[in-house]
Amino acid sequence: MKKTLIISGGSKGIGNAILKRFLAEGFIIYSLARSVDVNISSELVSQIQLDLIDKVKLLLKFKEIVKSSIYSDEIVLINNAGTLGEVNFMGEIDSSDLNRTIDLNFTVPMLLCNQFIQLTQDLKTKKTIINISSGAAINPIEGWSVYCASKAAIDMMVKVVAKEQESSNYPIGIYSIYPGKVDTEMQLIIRELSEEQFPLVKQFIEYKTKGDLKSPLEVADKINQVLCDENVKNGAIIRL
Repeated sequence: MKKTLIISGGSKGIGNAILKRFLAEGFIIYSLARSVDVNISSELVSQIQLDLIDKVKLLLKFKEIVKSSIYSDEIVLINNAGTLGEVNFMGEIDSSDLNRTIDLNFTVPMLLCNQFIQLTQDLKTKKTIINISSGAAINPIEGWSVYCASKAAIDMMVKVVAKEQESSNYPIGIYSIYPGKVDTEMQLIIRELSEEQFPLVKQFIEYKTKGDLKSPLEVADKINQVLCDENVKNGAIIRL
């Protein structure tokens, strides 16, 4: 059985853990990211190094990858790449950083979802889109307005696309995943902020000191379980 995973941001953090977990399941993997994991040398893994914000190059490469995967028995797209962006109150955020955060967290995943559906909607094979979202989509956090809003937008896209797929002859499964508090580079960045920048920084430091952070591999295992669970309703927002 030929299975293909296409993932954004597969070189670090949760994305890298997902890559390794799915590799263990025998998936052919394409990772689209700004960097590569030099420790991965499997013939099943292709690491494509590019800036996801370069949408023209991204969509050309993505189209090439999807077209090469159409004979797979299963194709999975995981929109994992994202950024916290500048932590600051609205009115103080640099406009260029705001645009980049929205692009990476929402515009790029939406473009990839759109092209994935265009290219695979007539395929009978099993097709799934998983978007790595966040509890910040439903919890307003001071200083995170752009991050929170972009994740909320992802969730609404998932709900709409799932509804649209109800009329499809060969529907695509689509889900949002809230991974929870995970021990990643983003958590490290948050802990290094000052209280002036981010009033809740002490709370995030406590998550680390008390051992409340999940490992990326734990999250990857649970995402694999979601993918295998046929009882999950399409369009679901899943909290791990």
